[in-house]
Amino acid sequence: MSKKLSFLGLGLSLLMLPYNEATAAPFEMPDAGVISSNINKERNWKPKSDTDDVEVNIDLGQQKLGDNKIKVKVKELRLEGNTIFTSSELMEQVGHLITPQMTFNDMLQVSQAITDYYRKHGYMTTIAYLPTQNITEGIVTIEVMEGAYDDVSFDNSSELLTSRAEGLTHRAKKDRVINKHELDRMLFILNDIPGVKAHAFLSPGKSNGEAYTVFKLTTTEKQGGFIYVDNFGNHYTGRNRIGALYHWNNLSHVGDQLQLGYMRSTQYDDLQNYSIKYELPVFNHGTFASLEYYRTDYELGEKYRPLHAYGKSDTFRLATRTPLKRTLDNNLYFRFNVEYTRLTDRIGFWNTDSQRHLYGIRFGLDGDYRTKWFASNYKVMHTIGRAVMDTPYAKAGDVLGTEGNYQKTTFDFYHIQKLNDKLTAHLTLSGQKSWNNLDSSEKFYIAGYNGVRAFPQGEASGDDGFLGSFELRQALGNSNFKLAAFYDVGWVNMVHHNPFGNSESRYLQGAGLGLIYQQPGDWYVRIDYAMPIGDRYSNSYGHDMDGIWWFQAVKKI
Repeated sequence: MSKKLSFLGLGLSLLMLPYNEATAAPFEMPDAGVISSNINKERNWKPKSDTDDVEVNIDLGQQKLGDNKIKVKVKELRLEGNTIFTSSELMEQVGHLITPQMTFNDMLQVSQAITDYYRKHGYMTTIAYLPTQNITEGIVTIEVMEGAYDDVSFDNSSELLTSRAEGLTHRAKKDRVINKHELDRMLFILNDIPGVKAHAFLSPGKSNGEAYTVFKLTTTEKQGGFIYVDNFGNHYTGRNRIGALYHWNNLSHVGDQLQLGYMRSTQYDDLQNYSIKYELPVFNHGTFASLEYYRTDYELGEKYRPLHAYGKSDTFRLATRTPLKRTLDNNLYFRFNVEYTRLTDRIGFWNTDSQRHLYGIRFGLDGDYRTKWFASNYKVMHTIGRAVMDTPYAKAGDVLGTEGNYQKTTFDFYHIQKLNDKLTAHLTLSGQKSWNNLDSSEKFYIAGYNGVRAFPQGEASGDDGFLGSFELRQALGNSNFKLAAFYDVGWVNMVHHNPFGNSESRYLQGAGLGLIYQQPGDWYVRIDYAMPIGDRYSNSYGHDMDGIWWFQAVKKI
């Protein structure tokens, strides 16, 4: 009798279970270069090299110095050839250099100041110069030669269609004034295409002030991926996991990528995850759109195994990412996603079937900024959605009133600071603010490898929360090994509005050490041991935690 009552308690708890692998947000496979972070970083965040990714060298020549002793009377200085900036705007920049009596070198300083002003605004091929002239009545003319595109061509050995590359570089057209910022943006957008590397070469054109431009495109990768093993799984579905992610670039030769992923638990075969993503550039301004599908199948083990509790989640997502600013050191993107998720939880022992679905939109900004000594990236997203309970068991289990409209805002921040050639500091911050009681798939989780590492995956979740981590990494000699020391802290408010009284919260802390081995472009291995600080009790394990080991190995294929 007591055993049946125990199973009954387990069954009811599963109907109201705040977390399991199937009701969690869809699993996002990590890249080989992006590990140990709860932020979805899309580029390799590190201090930049001394050489820019985009470099254009143009010999504009120099005007020879003239006689610095002979002075001429200057009543008026006229500018000719300028179209980007008005003459009055340019005169504001050089007015302090103009005097009633000027030498030839004084006039050269004025023309150089005008050239520098253009360069400051990205017009790298513009030059202001003193043409041969007879100065009469004190009128001096400075000619502005705004460098423009002559013929534009493509040396294309990549898998990308030349016609598609022409669309993405549509601003580079004949007679348009060359602007470095604009040219850089076009090159960065071309380089954002998977498996493509782009360079630009400028050379003197047919006429003065014009430049031939050649965009050279090469293939860097047609297909690739990685395999991995880790112990990042949930206690009830098996910590040890294996997985793989593989992609094919430019299948349709339009800059597209097809990505397939698979992950499973190795302890009980209680968890399997599948993912498929197809992405391609749309329009001609650097926007990428993707269609994504994620599927998770799970069965709970450990103390819940006698109940035969199992389920699945299916998520469909249409996502876009548009660059608002695209440079080497500073980028800003606008993101917009439309999502639909269906969740199913069943308990075979009681023959219950709980089904619900959620749909909504997510939108926000993410960006990055980096220098020689530090790199930062950030993301702020807002979600507007609706949760619908589809079966009587789902409605009966919704005691907190999560059905209906909901909103939440999330933020992520990641910063790397180079302290010296071998020591770096890493700061990670994230949080969530909700306006409603949330379904478990929308909650904020603070424990596990991407949270407070001293506690198991899925230990604590809530509608509102904050998570922070500080880590130092020290390179060991000239080897590929690094030693890491870290501190994690997290807090969650479990229910935004508790109809039964005050909402409970959880505050977790932990610290630990890690050892990292990295062979760039091939291997990444990391081992960590973390110990709790203060509160040591684990709801998942049912006892105090002394410490927990984490392991991950990633191999490029």
